[in-house]
Amino acid sequence: MNNKEIKNKSVALATIVLMLGNSSCVFADNNISKDETVYSILDENGNVNKNIVSAWINSSSSLGTIHDVSSLSNIKNVKGDEKPEISGDKITWDVKDDDLYYQGETSKNLPINVDIKYELNGKEIDPQDIQGKSGQFKITLSLKNNESRQVTINGKNRTIYVPFITASEIVLNRDNFKDIKTSTGALLDEGSNCAITFVSIPGFKESLDLDSKFSSYLDLKDEVVIEGNTTSFETPNIMIAATSDVSKYLEDIDDDTSFGDLKHSLDKLQDGGKSLVDGAKQVSNGANTLDTNYKKFNNGVKTLDNGITTLNNGASQLVSKLPELNNGAQSLSSGLNTLSSSSKDLSNGVNKVNSGASSLSSGLSTLSSSSKDLNSGAKQVSDGASSLSSGLGTLSSSSKDLSSGAKQVSDGASKLNSNYSALDKGINSSYSGASELQKGAKQLQAGADNLEEGLSDGSSGVNDLISSTNVIRTLASKIEDIASKLNAGSSSKIQSNLSSIATRASENGDKKTLANVQEISDSLSKQSSSISSAADGLNSIAKGLNDLADKQESGLKSLAKGINSAVAGAKKLSSGLSNLNSGLSDLKTGLGEVSKGSNSVSSGLKTLSDGSSNLASGSSKLAKGASDAYSGSASLTSGTSSLAKGSSMLAKGASDAYSGSASLTSGTSSLAKGSSMLAKGAFDAYSGSKTLANGTSLLESSGKALADGVGTLKNGSSELSSNSDKISTGIGTLSSGTDQLYSGAKKLQNEGLNKLAKEGDSLISSLDGAMEVRDKLIDTAKEYDNFTGISDSMDGSVKFVMKVKAEDSNKEQASDTKNDDSKKVDNSESSSSNFIDWIKSKFNK
Repeated sequence: MNNKEIKNKSVALATIVLMLGNSSCVFADNNISKDETVYSILDENGNVNKNIVSAWINSSSSLGTIHDVSSLSNIKNVKGDEKPEISGDKITWDVKDDDLYYQGETSKNLPINVDIKYELNGKEIDPQDIQGKSGQFKITLSLKNNESRQVTINGKNRTIYVPFITASEIVLNRDNFKDIKTSTGALLDEGSNCAITFVSIPGFKESLDLDSKFSSYLDLKDEVVIEGNTTSFETPNIMIAATSDVSKYLEDIDDDTSFGDLKHSLDKLQDGGKSLVDGAKQVSNGANTLDTNYKKFNNGVKTLDNGITTLNNGASQLVSKLPELNNGAQSLSSGLNTLSSSSKDLSNGVNKVNSGASSLSSGLSTLSSSSKDLNSGAKQVSDGASSLSSGLGTLSSSSKDLSSGAKQVSDGASKLNSNYSALDKGINSSYSGASELQKGAKQLQAGADNLEEGLSDGSSGVNDLISSTNVIRTLASKIEDIASKLNAGSSSKIQSNLSSIATRASENGDKKTLANVQEISDSLSKQSSSISSAADGLNSIAKGLNDLADKQESGLKSLAKGINSAVAGAKKLSSGLSNLNSGLSDLKTGLGEVSKGSNSVSSGLKTLSDGSSNLASGSSKLAKGASDAYSGSASLTSGTSSLAKGSSMLAKGASDAYSGSASLTSGTSSLAKGSSMLAKGAFDAYSGSKTLANGTSLLESSGKALADGVGTLKNGSSELSSNSDKISTGIGTLSSGTDQLYSGAKKLQNEGLNKLAKEGDSLISSLDGAMEVRDKLIDTAKEYDNFTGISDSMDGSVKFVMKVKAEDSNKEQASDTKNDDSKKVDNSESSSSNFIDWIKSKFNK
């Protein structure tokens, strides 16, 4: 059996102890255990800068009042609120739970001394001076056991050492170090880093009291030498773990002095090596699976953080726009209030127009009927004037016969003169009435034009109002989108994600992340009702806006239809009034001519009367009178003809005006109906706008709380994302370490345990008093159950974790250590599967 095989035996023993020596405690009834973990920060030469001790006292039931012993200073409870009573090294606790975690500091010397030396190009050099240098380097790491005991074995006084199994890891950056070699241990090249793992039992060969030849044969080394080339030297990361909990493995060795059954134990050790390889493989596979799955989880955390960032930005934009939305809603409500009031005035005015149109239609109907009678009378006058003219012509031509009928003419002329006065008065009245009628028609024409223009403007305004409903619907759609986004990022979904994260943080012992997740969850719970209320309020506002838009559009379309009908009626009215005005103008002209002719007729009739009176006095006067009468009759004929023509045009104009007034009446009725609908629609719109204004006011007041809650959520998700990256990096390192563990375990089995089993008999037979030494080592290992003190009523265990940090990292390390001090030690420290993870979590920062 060569040195390498014996060395692998030591590696196997140390690995087994480190992985299994801290298995979960199995409590007897009311037994109390105290587990100490000593964290030590070393400088580049291995000198201790600081010792922090974490103590875990636990039982299967409530601890109650316990009496402990400890030499620690600055003791603090890191899990509960209980305060200790301290008297010297006596400490009393009153604890309701079944476990207690506390920490403190000590300057007590460690049981293992660490010494580190550096050389560059064959010369020893101070670690501060080698930084950044290039050349051939050598690092020597030596371990020394300080816990010696004096015992008697086979009648001889001997010195033995408390058995501490140590595992050291030195990690060098491949960017700065090349051609790396190690004198012992396992070297694993991870690509970017090179890791050397060195397992030893300092003082073990001295305890066995082996001669130099046999000691060399066993290769029980307490130091490792690492050599290579460096382009820019930097102090490597060095970590060391140690435990004295090895007694149960030493007890497995049979105490038969003949070592007859030791071969069987070696076979068991070989089988254990196989189990170790299988277990290491499972650990490696599990770590790789964890690494893969956690990367997916980490990506999910990033997605969550990005989503919350989007939510935060959206909430900020929402809050910034809420005042504008609220102001717009208030302005809309005010405007609709004005519209509602104005629409009532419009409705009242239209009703008056409708009433006036009805009166106008009635008057035009009377005018149309009267104009027919006027037309008939004018025709009779015209016919009479023609007959008169013909008779006067005959009279003029038959002046010879005038004398004989002078009396009859005189009587007839007197009667005609008397009757014609009434006709002349009627003609003058008709002319005056036609003037007034024409003046009224012109005013009516102007009113109709103004009505038509006003209705056209009203139609355009109504169309604009109809178009404005699209703005309301767009606003409702945007509010619905905001409500939908609020519901899509609801707290229930985020709470589910946070619960998953909290579960993983609890499983991994990440107390800080768990506390952050709880804080985020509490904050989200407080804000969830505000978010839900805001979303419900937004949906109500959106529904109110859509209902408002529907009602407004329906009412405005009805109003537009009525206004269009009114515009058509107004156009017909304007056209009829134009025709009426033209007819009245012609009527006035005709009546003027009739008036002139009537004056001539009146004068002629007077002459006729005078002439007929003097007819007997002479034919010359008669002839002159007849001639004058004939001339007057011509004017009368012309005037009565004009009168007939004007009365006919008056009748036609009155008929057209009456027809137009019917359309006007219909249009104004539709206009009155539409204006009523407009007033109702405007009132409904105003009512909806008040609901909108109240909702936007509520939304604006709730917006800041929403933004604050989302901001808190964003801060928590950012910190969660940052911590998740650190966890992912640690898991990646763990995965690499478990691969190395599997490789080392497999190598241990193939090159160490199998050969050790074959050659163990010859080796063990040469060990004089080995069983007695074993018993003494077991006793000392069991006795070394604490570092800073323990009560006699407790079972104890202790382990040591040391890390070397460069001087320029001491401040950072001090900060890290302070943060570590505030963390509560997880129960998983006592779990065999998490011991290596726990060590790495302390150093991979």
